[in-house]
Amino acid sequence: IYGGEVPALTAMYRDALVRAETQLESAVARQQAEQDLAQTCAGTPTICTYTVAAGRIQVYLTEDYNQQVESAMITASVNQDSNTQVQIAQHVDTLLRALVAIGDNARLPVELFDASGASLGQYDPRTTAMAPR
Repeated sequence: IYGGEVPALTAMYRDALVRAETQLESAVARQQAEQDLAQTCAGTPTICTYTVAAGRIQVYLTEDYNQQVESAMITASVNQDSNTQVQIAQHVDTLLRALVAIGDNARLPVELFDASGASLGQYDPRTTAMAPR
């Protein structure tokens, strides 16, 4: 190897190392997001399903979960049970906050859908706000 090639090779290897480190950080963040989503979506009934791919997180609320929340809210409303209404609202807020935190930690946008695939909103960590659709 000639003396003039060493700096060029060093720069090339340094660039490759930086790219590899960035890819590793992204892979670790995606893996952590999947673990966090598995915990967040777990429950009886299952709260949601998800995919982490193509630079975004897609979360689908399950039909069983939608029905349970809607039924509980209707019952609480009919019975004028404001405590239960507040608890349901707090539960949904906690779910949304968890999804936002997962998006922040993974540095990936989060798209939220109902069970039929209709968009309910999206969150992009760069804009720091959940935007309804």
